[in-house]
Amino acid sequence: MLHKKNTLSKNILALFDDKNPLIWIVTLALTSQIEKLLVNTKISIIVSAIAGGVLWFYYHRKNEERLKKISYTVESPLPPEPSEGLILMLSPYFERANPDKITVDSQIDNIIQKGLQKLTLEEFQEINLFTSNLRPQIEAIKYHREDQNQTLKNIWLISTFSDQTGEGSEKTALLLEKYIKFKYGETIKIHSQGLTVKDLDWPSLCQKVEQIFRDSKYKDEAIVADITGGTKMMSMALSIACISPKRRLQYMDSKRDWQGNPLQKGEIKPMLIEIDPIIQGNS
Repeated sequence: MLHKKNTLSKNILALFDDKNPLIWIVTLALTSQIEKLLVNTKISIIVSAIAGGVLWFYYHRKNEERLKKISYTVESPLPPEPSEGLILMLSPYFERANPDKITVDSQIDNIIQKGLQKLTLEEFQEINLFTSNLRPQIEAIKYHREDQNQTLKNIWLISTFSDQTGEGSEKTALLLEKYIKFKYGETIKIHSQGLTVKDLDWPSLCQKVEQIFRDSKYKDEAIVADITGGTKMMSMALSIACISPKRRLQYMDSKRDWQGNPLQKGEIKPMLIEIDPIIQGNS
């Protein structure tokens, strides 16, 4: 008996599927009958209420079934395949080892203005570049470039305009660009022109990322966007811009101290972020 009831219920629900042409025939028939009964106001109200209740009940049940069929598959975090293109967001330069910001700013200006031929590794070490907040970006570049095929060919640096206090990341972008050219020469093309946005201007950031994918001439899956740098809101904006199928996100995972800061000597490795909506069966 229970099996027969379940079968009957499913058949009735199938009848009230909005994709089923029978529902329109039934609706027209009910409408016609109700019009005939309009001569009796009380009867028309009762019939209309019953018909409306039945329709609401079965549509509600059908919608619940559809929601149960929608799920999200979250893959276990794995390193991404090395990519030809890499999008990086940058915050104002920060390193904890040297509290004298004025001296560090002066050294950074000197590095930016100096010719590549005259630069030395020691100059980058003096500003503690490899233990600064640029370390995740440097490790990301290393991962995608220093594989067997030297895959990485293009890098896009997204920065923020400097305000009156000088807290933007334009200078950070110039510093990282200088290091990339010092380390890898002309084998990696760096794009930073026109990729600066106002702090917290997440719609502009989304537009910049769309522009990168549109103008890069790469397929979407050939570029990976790193959400490690930047503020939380800007990281969210970058994630929104990469929600389209085949666009990939990564996060530079690292061990952190009690304050949430990456350990200076801990391992940093990229982890792929993939969440795809899956609709099971017919909806």
